[in-house]
Amino acid sequence: MDYPTSSQRQRWLFKNQEELDGLRERSREAALKSKKKDTAESCDAISLDEEKRLIHYYALKLIELSKTIGSPDNVVCTACTYFLRFYVNRSCLEFDPQYIVLTCLYLASKIEDCYVSAEYIHRQGGMPEEIILKFEITVLQGLGFDLQVHPPHKALWGLIEALYSDADDAWKKNVLKKGKVFLENNILMSDALVLFTPGQLALKSLISAVTSSDSPTGGAEGADSADSIVQKASNFAEFGRASDVKEENVQTEAILSNILDAIDRTVTGNPVMKEEDVKSVDRRLKLFLSSSKKSNK
Repeated sequence: MDYPTSSQRQRWLFKNQEELDGLRERSREAALKSKKKDTAESCDAISLDEEKRLIHYYALKLIELSKTIGSPDNVVCTACTYFLRFYVNRSCLEFDPQYIVLTCLYLASKIEDCYVSAEYIHRQGGMPEEIILKFEITVLQGLGFDLQVHPPHKALWGLIEALYSDADDAWKKNVLKKGKVFLENNILMSDALVLFTPGQLALKSLISAVTSSDSPTGGAEGADSADSIVQKASNFAEFGRASDVKEENVQTEAILSNILDAIDRTVTGNPVMKEEDVKSVDRRLKLFLSSSKKSNK
């Protein structure tokens, strides 16, 4: 299925951070209501901001575990996407992300035809196999059974081929490698995965790869600036949103530049929680979930 008609574009690409946070707040309120918590008791729950930061922390741990397992790029991206999508319509106050994150990795490995058993993930990630399997249906329901993911990695290679068709293969492969590192270190654990198209994220990673001080570029390609790359890419419709342009087959440099700035703000606005903070928030969350089970009996 092409990206413009995919469920990812139609149902899982949100307009902005405000819309995304509004949906998360609604899910949080629904979770509190389902736990039968009154106003005083709900003060024991972690905040929405703490939920967001905890989700980004576990997304980072998912990436680290995936590297240990040796999962390919498409599995890692799909697992992170599932994890972020799940916590749009569900809340940490319902489902502990420590459990859900491994189920997302297990499910992504099946969907992307790179199967890794729950037992093997258990040995590498420490979570009991039965827990990983227990939440599979829960995750599928949370995703609305929308399982196809278009990763920015593929769009990145397409961009390199389109914009630098005359460059030598070694240069292109080096740029691809650096672009993937940017995606892994900045995009996959952030809300950017559900706020921007794969093409937009690919363009951002390409610019990072080509313009970074230690870029492997050589010759004429090494002289490219961010502006010149944007200019080259400005005719590619898949980088824009229909709401941003009058004609989807026309993408202006100004709109592209604004999108790239928005990606920067999203990435820098999603700081990963420090280990000591995680322990405190995680402990409070588990106490809340434990008390909720008791009060609902």
